[in-house]
Amino acid sequence: NLSDQNITTVHSGAFKDLPGLISIELDGNHITVLQSGVFKNLPALRDIFIRGNRILTTIQQGTFEDLPALQN
Repeated sequence: NLSDQNITTVHSGAFKDLPGLISIELDGNHITVLQSGVFKNLPALRDIFIRGNRILTTIQQGTFEDLPALQN
């Protein structure tokens, strides 16, 4: 759970060494951009929580591609 940590940036490949990751909680941060590839190689990822990032302005094309288990 990375909620409410004042995170401003999540770089492409930030979770690349966590292929078994099922859920990512990034609620309540200050993230402005979600880069394409940030969730790459996470085949088990079911849930992504990004609510409350009031200044989220850009979600790059392809950010949510190749996530076969994604539900939310």
